[in-house]
Formats: sequence, C-alpha cells, structure tokens
Amino acid sequence: MKQPKILIYLELILILFFFAWFTKSNSYLMILITLGTVFGIEKYFHDSNALEINNENRDLQEKLRFKVNDAHLKTKQLMTIVANIPFPILLLDVNGNIVMHNNIDE
Repeated sequence: MKQPKILIYLELILILFFFAWFTKSNSYLMILITLGTVFGIEKYFHDSNALEINNENRDLQEKLRFKVNDAHLKTKQLMTIVANIPFPILLLDVNGNIVMHNNIDE
C-alpha cells in the first residue's frame, strides 16, 4: 500500500530528530538538511517522471500522425476508385446522409 508523502516526510523527520537527540547535535539544522534532501529527491523523481510522460506522449502523437496520414491516403484512393466507376454509386452513413458519391448525373 502506498503511503502518503506527508507520512514519509514525518517519518524521516522523526528519525532525524532521534538521531540528533542521541548524538547531541543541532536538531534544527539536521531537520533542514533532511527536508532539503527530501525535496531534492522528490523534485528529481518528479522531473524524471515528467520527462518519461513527455516521451510517451511524443511517441503516441507520432503514431497518430502516421495513422492519420495513412487514413488520408486510403480515403484518396477510395475516392479515385469511386470516381472512375462507370455507374452511379452513393455511400450513406447510418443516419442516411450521403458520405461519398461519384459525379455521374444519371
């Protein structure tokens, strides 16, 4: 189970406080150093995660662009075939709207 970040920070502060208590060192300085370290580590992992997400998004956008270009090419090919068929053709959607037709006036 994943712990909330505030609990992790509190645990680190308590551990550092007890360490400072037993070694008779300045506890406030130790707490500040720990908080700074934890903040730096958190920022590093957040930036690393953001970079990974950006790379995944870029890959997905590139795949989508190739799919759109491929669909556009296939649509052009279909339109060319339909335009060159010598008899009238209509392509209707589910609602009965004309999606595609060739230019035969008959």
